[in-house]
Amino acid sequence: MSFYHDAKNVADYIASCTEYDGVSLERIIQVSIPMQGSLLELGAGPGNDIPFLNKHFDYTGSDCSEPFLVHLRRHYPAHHFVYLDATSLPDAPKFDVIYSNKVLHHLDIDELKQSLEQQREKLNPKGWLVHTFWAGEGFEVFHELHFQYYKQSQLQELFERDFRVVNIQSYGEFAKKDSLVVIAQAKP
Repeated sequence: MSFYHDAKNVADYIASCTEYDGVSLERIIQVSIPMQGSLLELGAGPGNDIPFLNKHFDYTGSDCSEPFLVHLRRHYPAHHFVYLDATSLPDAPKFDVIYSNKVLHHLDIDELKQSLEQQREKLNPKGWLVHTFWAGEGFEVFHELHFQYYKQSQLQELFERDFRVVNIQSYGEFAKKDSLVVIAQAKP
């Protein structure tokens, strides 16, 4: 994902996100999981979800792009951010919730499986996953970035190997039902 390692590309992406409205997703999250505990955001990017997440959780952000981390640390100096690749999470600490918003679609299916195995190890007992994806089929490469699209049934199958899937729900971010959110809990 060298696209996000270029500071100009990151600045352009951040500028394109100024109209982001996460209210639909926030509502789904608020009725789906306990709104407390520690949370790790994978791929915090421009930081659009931080104000909402920080209201309810002990927030830790991450990204695998240094330009994004520079932006995040500058705009959210009171928060903790770490350099992290979603396919190789470090051993400690553990979290009550692991969250990502349109990040894991950059992984191919094998990388997503690897990431989910790693995430299982990073969750506290009965911890939660909340991840969003673009709805659709297949994949494409755009500006050097891999985009994997999913149907609900595919996500169900991928997540249920390691988690109890509580809900997979469609919602609209730019168009009606263009997105899917997966809510899953660690199996005991």
